Amino acid sequence: MVPIALAAILAIAVQPLVYLAWVAAISLVSSGSVEAREFGNMAFWVCLVATPFVVLIGIPLFLTLRRFNRVTVGYMAATGFLAAALPLALLNWPGFLSAGYSSGGSWNGHYV
Repeated sequence: MVPIALAAILAIAVQPLVYLAWVAAISLVSSGSVEAREFGNMAFWVCLVATPFVVLIGIPLFLTLRRFNRVTVGYMAATGFLAAALPLALLNWPGFLSAGYSSGGSWNGHYV
């Protein structure tokens, strides 16, 4: 089994590569280009966000799964998805319920 510290470092290190693949896919579809400096800046911010997430949320979730003998791809994918989705869902939850919610768009002169 891979030591937890090495797994955490690899989880952080893979984020800029995932971002690079995402940018490359968008560039291929839209026939645009991304400057190296621009990619470097964004890769820095990706790592800055990924590091605390992996250390503060990912490692404790993994240790919890390991304690209950549930370290499988399915459980890890589900807990990883929930760990990322739940904070955003909780932050945005009352927003769509409020009356008069508008995204700022216009449809035939009426806000939607």
